[in-house]
Amino acid sequence: MSFQSFVTEAERKLANHNASLPDEFRHALDALRPKLSAADLRSWAEEGVTLAEHSLRSWEAAAEYFRVSPEVVGLLTPAAFRRWVHAGRDLAEHSSVVAGAYFRAGPRVVRYLDEHQLTEWAMLGRHLYRGHWKSISLASMFFASGPGLLPLLSMEQLARLTSLIEGVAERSYELANDCLDSAAYVFGALEREDRAPFLALAGAVGDASWADVRQLFQHGASLVEPVLPSERGRLLALGGRVAGHLGR
Repeated sequence: MSFQSFVTEAERKLANHNASLPDEFRHALDALRPKLSAADLRSWAEEGVTLAEHSLRSWEAAAEYFRVSPEVVGLLTPAAFRRWVHAGRDLAEHSSVVAGAYFRAGPRVVRYLDEHQLTEWAMLGRHLYRGHWKSISLASMFFASGPGLLPLLSMEQLARLTSLIEGVAERSYELANDCLDSAAYVFGALEREDRAPFLALAGAVGDASWADVRQLFQHGASLVEPVLPSERGRLLALGGRVAGHLGR
């Protein structure tokens, strides 16, 4: 099959899912032609068609995939790009909205992640999904928050934050959303060496009184601001130990 015949067939398949999807495909294809060989373009298109066919509404995620691909292709190796796509396809099996948020954030986050961390990041967001609209909103916010959080936190720290948010969400999605919404601000206001102690304090506060975690995220940075930078880590660690005792 010639490349043009392949493109025509891909457009036909995409149109079966949504009338606007072939347009998204063509725009991305035109942008990628100068960057990729015919073989790589075919592989890229096949990934998008497979994503669109993956589940009932995964065409929505495919539309985001096509839209951002021209930017992401230049930032990842071919192997990492495939891993990025496959992680999004797995998310689309559960929620096209969440997968769409994942792909939408791609151009602003993949520069902070290596090939294996791409999958880990996707799985962290997947943990927040519970099959109902509140969890879809929270998981989507997680991916939208990626550009603000990934420059600040290691993957281990991001995993601890996700676990904390997940625990708060079990009691209140409103509070969980508020904490996640404040996270980039509070960690950006803290010195790098103070972020791990803050996470430990937040975890202890969550165990002792989950409803107070939101106050910590909203006001924690301003509370430690008057403290000498050299003493902030010890203050946060002490607060974590006190909160841990209160939670027993």
